[in-house]
Amino acid sequence: MNLLFKITSLAFVVSQTFGQTASLNMQSKKWILLTNRIEKNDIHLATYSPSKLKADTFVMRFGAGGKIEYDYETNPNVSSGGRTEFLDIDTKASSWEYNPTANILTMTLKGGYKSLDDFNFKRDYTIEPTAGGYVLKRITEQVAEALKVQATQAETPQVLVKETTTKPVEIIRPVLVTTVKEEVKAVVAEVKEISKEEIEAAKFAETIAKSKILLSDTRRWILLTNKIMKNTIKFTSFDKSKFRINTLILTFANNGKLEYDYQMDPTLEFCAGIDFLDIDTDESAWSFDETNNILTLTIKGGYASLDDFKFKRDYKVEQTDDEYVLHKVKEHYFIDLKKQNQKKKAE
Repeated sequence: MNLLFKITSLAFVVSQTFGQTASLNMQSKKWILLTNRIEKNDIHLATYSPSKLKADTFVMRFGAGGKIEYDYETNPNVSSGGRTEFLDIDTKASSWEYNPTANILTMTLKGGYKSLDDFNFKRDYTIEPTAGGYVLKRITEQVAEALKVQATQAETPQVLVKETTTKPVEIIRPVLVTTVKEEVKAVVAEVKEISKEEIEAAKFAETIAKSKILLSDTRRWILLTNKIMKNTIKFTSFDKSKFRINTLILTFANNGKLEYDYQMDPTLEFCAGIDFLDIDTDESAWSFDETNNILTLTIKGGYASLDDFKFKRDYKVEQTDDEYVLHKVKEHYFIDLKKQNQKKKAE
């Protein structure tokens, strides 16, 4: 009996210790997402190491207060295959909670691959250690919404076409068809649907219009990306309430140049150790391809000097609420100027 009690107690202590260790590790480290589709049952995470980075690597952190933080990092020695499917997470609508006693991680995730409205779920996972990381095994699902399907259904309206014997066809403004009154039926000779191509064209035109707002020389934007040389760059609309200690304010000038300066919240106290991004505005530029919604950025600059890096990249522009996200789709070149300078000094 005593032996059975000792075994049971030992198992409980081991389970509890693992849970506390897992909780501590999950919060204190960065993790590389190995799962191609995060909405599937299991999520595989590898411990972060620069040697594990690929061309486009999703790196996440279980932040304080139940927040989920993420960014994309790249290995400069690995070339992109051009087929990367970028996952974006709506961090405002996503969260995590861990119960070390039961070893249960509850995750609420909203996001997608082409927009932030592909999926939304809340699931419970057990955490199991693997070689070099953890695997999250789904055990229950509390909420699962296929937002992509809902959006597709909501965005396929029908239109009424009014036709008489004396006038050519006159298209009435699009309305959702629910119930048609008898007096309307007498006037309407035919009901036609907008083609899929017309819907896609209208959606794309709206996307271009939103992209032009970002590129307006009358607007200023706050840079949210810690390292601008990463594959994803985020901007939020200018507002003094969003100022931090080092807040880079950027404008896309109408001459294809980039203009920027730094502002800060006067109530915050400056501290050392902050990396300030400097951009060589004479060597940097932007251009926009309306046909494909592609923003091309040429940026030279750095954090220690103006000679850290220079790159030219194509980005897909996506607008979400008051933020804009630039997703890298093609890299023309990336020059690590620091390595070149070190090589010159060595010679």
